[in-house]
Amino acid sequence: MTLEAQCQLSISDIWHHLGGWNDEGDTYDTQEYQLEEQLELFWSKIVGPGEYLRTKILGSISGIVTDWQQITIEENRTIVIQYKDGTEKSFKP
Repeated sequence: MTLEAQCQLSISDIWHHLGGWNDEGDTYDTQEYQLEEQLELFWSKIVGPGEYLRTKILGSISGIVTDWQQITIEENRTIVIQYKDGTEKSFKP
């Protein structure tokens, strides 16, 4: 239910119900950015740290790495991607 709400509720709708932009404060963009940060923190507390981290990692690679089977990040910050076709690629710092 919570994950569904997070996907369905838009920031602008939430902001509207919280009172919207305050013209006596920071700029619109600054207030919007601050709300986005606060909502991200809120959702991370609701879904738990593990799900929050998983979602952030998957969101970071989505659209960049496709057809992967396994991705490993090593302690020395090397990233190893194993693709579904059996090939592998390493990225070293």
